[in-house]
Amino acid sequence: METQINTVEADNVIPYPLDEVAVDYEVQGPSLQNKYQMEVLLAACRRENVETRQAVVEVAGRKSKVVDIEAHSMHRACNLVRPQFETDSDKNQVVAITDTVAIMIAFRIIIETFPLYNREQLFRGKQLTQEIQHRYSWPVEEAGHLPAADAVGK
Repeated sequence: METQINTVEADNVIPYPLDEVAVDYEVQGPSLQNKYQMEVLLAACRRENVETRQAVVEVAGRKSKVVDIEAHSMHRACNLVRPQFETDSDKNQVVAITDTVAIMIAFRIIIETFPLYNREQLFRGKQLTQEIQHRYSWPVEEAGHLPAADAVGK
């Protein structure tokens, strides 16, 4: 399975040469559409991104055992805090997480504990902050740190 994922499946969905990419996967379980197939979560990033983070850890005198991608760590964090906010009737609810920063927006959808969708899109968050600053005549520091719900209410 690992060979098929790394050579055939990964090559179909990753837009970079595979020798430049760090690939990992996690088997999610049997497919709901076909009982002879497995659902697999594929994670990939540029190898240089992993190597840069490992180098930083080594400079600090430590050795890294695991390097995780943000989407997975956000998913795990959501699953850790989710029980604090849900009732028994909320168990099958869809959860959407957005993370907006200066250069991109990350959008993740989780059903129960399963990561259904993950997409990072380049985004001009700086432009959004400037629009908020201009509209409300606020200093850039205030416009950049104000929660969106507060900005909508003003």
